Amino acid sequence: GERLPSQLIQNHVGSEIIEFDVLPADINYFVKKIQDEFEYQVLSKSVRLFIRPNQDSRQALNLVTSDNIIVRKAKLEDVFLKIAGYEMKEDL
Repeated sequence: GERLPSQLIQNHVGSEIIEFDVLPADINYFVKKIQDEFEYQVLSKSVRLFIRPNQDSRQALNLVTSDNIIVRKAKLEDVFLKIAGYEMKEDL
């Protein structure tokens, strides 16, 4: 049967995304803090955490410090980004 986008999102990336800006020098530090608890993806200047329905985003926020932290609902675009491994450009 056809999969609903919402199911696809839940299965691949979870319910929420936490994205925070990080200096390249600090990436390993944050990865060590989050790797046992949360699924994550390292982008060029930020780290993205995939918060599953059974996980608490507040717990994740306690582990990270950044001047720019975004917490939002997971979208279909996040699934593509996770699978492709890079951000999609708008002007394809």
